[in-house]
Amino acid sequence: MEEETKVMWLIIEKLARMNRWGGSHTEITNLTKGLPLHYIRSNKGKRTIQKAIKELIIANLLNNKTFLAAL
Repeated sequence: MEEETKVMWLIIEKLARMNRWGGSHTEITNLTKGLPLHYIRSNKGKRTIQKAIKELIIANLLNNKTFLAAL
């Protein structure tokens, strides 16, 4: 859980730097760019990134059109 929290903070910080709040949008695949390579290259890291993004969507910090359509 600690690793997911770190990735969540990295994603939130990236969105804040890019000023991507409110009506602005970016693709989910672009969120992983710029994360440390040990997350991007390993299978465990990729799963951690996916879980972190899902948690941000569930917490309503990210909106995903396909996720919202599934509800």
